[in-house]
Amino acid sequence: MNIIEITENSLALSSGLPQDSFAKTDMDKLLSEKSIILNIKKGAVTTDFYSFDGTKADKNVNAIFEGKSFSGEFLSDILEKPSYTKKDILSIANFMNALDFLIKNQESLGEGRFATGAKGIIINTDEASEESKILIISQKLFEECAQNQKNSYSELHEKYFYKGLDYTQSLCFLRGTVAYRALTGSFPFESADTTKRQEDIFDENFIPLDLWNPKISTSLKKSIESSLKGKITQTVIAGKKNLTDAKAESKKQKLLKEAESFDSELFREELEKYAGDKTESESLAEKRLAFSVRK
Repeated sequence: MNIIEITENSLALSSGLPQDSFAKTDMDKLLSEKSIILNIKKGAVTTDFYSFDGTKADKNVNAIFEGKSFSGEFLSDILEKPSYTKKDILSIANFMNALDFLIKNQESLGEGRFATGAKGIIINTDEASEESKILIISQKLFEECAQNQKNSYSELHEKYFYKGLDYTQSLCFLRGTVAYRALTGSFPFESADTTKRQEDIFDENFIPLDLWNPKISTSLKKSIESSLKGKITQTVIAGKKNLTDAKAESKKQKLLKEAESFDSELFREELEKYAGDKTESESLAEKRLAFSVRK
């Protein structure tokens, strides 16, 4: 399922609430949230901001946020395909370029936070020019709407997001999750249960990329896996002071540095080589099963 509907004339984001319940909340304040459009061209990225224009009731009398239309494919729909076309690979690769830009320019783009689940990301790619326009719905707006979809929250947003990470880490975690999914066809952390999935992330309990494809570049695997090991800053109480756990913080910064070394061009090359190849040895499948059982 998705909570965003693309039509010829509008973009509609379901609040997940009936109109009468919506009226009793302060969710209408989320109209001020700015989403971002990234125009990805060869050697250049430009940005625009996108805001929903207002709210109204849909045919089922549920409240929706409505704005100008933005055509394209949801990143989630692209990642769910059994094999990728050249256009799909371009879309995923350009999304990685968009994340590179957001990570490097987050201070100047302080009007929103954009570590959003793939169902809140729309990509419009022109195969001939290799250019993309990418709309990323504001994380706060999309997450609050997704939270109202109790049975679908993990699929809509959470499998791409680890609560408690700072913004740079959140973007790296999103990038690592998308890269892992694109290269393997699976999420690194699959559980639909929030508590279990958070525990798995904390314990770094994902199947190593080597057990999917040992031929993938070692440096790329390391950066992806480091992205998935993001750590929340830990504090220790010393008397009346809260102090940062120096050892834990050192590990966090080391992982972040490795995550930030992600090479988008190398990722595209690896994706072009392996995304369409679904053949694998039985031994790898057996090793993954054994790894999962052992965990």
